[in-house]
Amino acid sequence: MIRSDMWNEFLNLPPDAQQQVAELIADLRRKSCCSSESASDASRDDDTDMQAWQDDADYFESIRSSLWQDKTYRQKYVAIRHRAVIDTDDDKFELFERISRQHAADVVFIAKVQRESQVVEVPSPEIGP
Repeated sequence: MIRSDMWNEFLNLPPDAQQQVAELIADLRRKSCCSSESASDASRDDDTDMQAWQDDADYFESIRSSLWQDKTYRQKYVAIRHRAVIDTDDDKFELFERISRQHAADVVFIAKVQRESQVVEVPSPEIGP
C-alpha cells in the first residue's frame, strides 16, 4: 500500500515528472529481479505499462480543456484507462482506493482537471563526465 502523503505528492506532480518517477520505479524493479529471464519479462511488462500510462497521460492532455468546460469534471480527479475516463471523484484518495479495487492489475492514469497544466520543477541528479 502506498502511504497517502507519498501518493498525494505523486499526484501533484505534472505528467512528465510522474513519468520520470514511474520509470525510476520500473528500473528499480528490474534491478531487483533474480534471474535474467524474469528481468527480461519484467522489463517487457514495465515497458508495456509505461507506454499505456504515457498514452493515457497524453490523452488526458488532449481532452483536458474539454473536461474543464464540463462542470461534471472541473476541479475533480479523473481516472483514465485505455484512452477513456473510467471514474471521477472530488477526493483523489477515494478515487485511488476505488480504482485499486476495480482495476488492481491495470495501469490507470489519475489527474486533476484544471484549466491549465501544472508545471513543477523536479530536481534530478546530474551525471558528470
